[in-house]
Amino acid sequence: MECAANAVVELQLDGLDFALEPSPLNFHGLSHRELGDHTRAFATLMESANVIQGRLRGRTNQDVILSGKDPMYERAAKIDMTRVPYDENGIPLEVRVGRHLAGLQKLVSSFTMLNTDKPIELSGLPTYDELQANKLGKYLSHHHATSN
Repeated sequence: MECAANAVVELQLDGLDFALEPSPLNFHGLSHRELGDHTRAFATLMESANVIQGRLRGRTNQDVILSGKDPMYERAAKIDMTRVPYDENGIPLEVRVGRHLAGLQKLVSSFTMLNTDKPIELSGLPTYDELQANKLGKYLSHHHATSN
């Protein structure tokens, strides 16, 4: 929890709001709960606001997945039925992926700060701002992949 709390503070300093919630102890069967309870893994669950997975969603198609725009969610937000801020801009795929990558990077740096004898180093991941500017496809291109 200390590692995640440090990461959330760092993310907030970068302008990205994350909610930190410990999973209830009786949430058996969830991979992050089971791995965290029964192995030495530091399991963390990060979720993103994805309109195609919500109970309020309208028709799902490729555009909705990429743009994160759904008129049903826009209507729901106007009557305060959403848990995250939502407007006509939606929550595009680049925002969702960028938040996860930023969260991962901050978790890793927090872990390393707390465990200097077990540092973790990541390289080659775009920052949140780079992903917003360059779009996701640039980083999925076969030209950027390396083979082992």
